[in-house]
Amino acid sequence: MASTMMQVGNSIGVVIPAEIRKRAKLSKGSKINFEVAPDGRVILSRVGAKYNKSSITPEFLEIVKRVNQRYAKAFKELAGK
Repeated sequence: MASTMMQVGNSIGVVIPAEIRKRAKLSKGSKINFEVAPDGRVILSRVGAKYNKSSITPEFLEIVKRVNQRYAKAFKELAGK
């Protein structure tokens, strides 16, 4: 989902769409953290948000499964060291 940066007083702001605000449990006055990933992505999270297992997608789990199958021997060898 995309949004556009805009002038807000002397700052630059971005509108967070309602669907995203709802899923992230954000509302007016919510405190948020910003991080910049090595690839340049900006990661926004609610202060105090906990890891949520449901955020792991089925696609991610399928990738993990394939990696585990492909490198099972190497993982076993590494675990024994």
